[in-house]
Amino acid sequence: MSADFPQSWLRVLLNDVGEIVTGKTPSTKNPDNFGGNIPFIKPADLDNGGYVTRTADTLTDAGAKLVPTIPPNSIPVTCIGNLGKVGITNQTSATNQQINTVVPSSQVDYRFVYYQLQTLKPWMQENASATTVTIINKGKFSKAPVALPPLAEQKVIADKLDTLLAQV
Repeated sequence: MSADFPQSWLRVLLNDVGEIVTGKTPSTKNPDNFGGNIPFIKPADLDNGGYVTRTADTLTDAGAKLVPTIPPNSIPVTCIGNLGKVGITNQTSATNQQINTVVPSSQVDYRFVYYQLQTLKPWMQENASATTVTIINKGKFSKAPVALPPLAEQKVIADKLDTLLAQV
């Protein structure tokens, strides 16, 4: 991580900014697990970034009870295959096992975490296991470097990025 950050910014690990949750797929053999109102996020659902407002698949309450769920304003990140695709949940959701999600703590602005995670792809590619399919496991993902300004500054940065990116 560059030393070009202001002294007031902390250099921390990703698991210092929130809980890391790895997704899981409920049994596809039971059709009662699918077709409900709970978004089931897979890598393709993160193709456009931003808020995940629609997913190809959904879970029922029964299906969601079988897997970890994540609250609104969580940040899912693809960690198998096409690394580093990022989104933001707008409601309670679940993800498949190709995704690790950061559930930001109350001490950080979730939008700032989202924008910072968008810059993580090169680090992920550098640190991925060299197999046929690239993968960065939860343990390694949790140790990703993060530059963390004070909360008020996080909010200012996120607001400015929201405004600028809305114009693009």
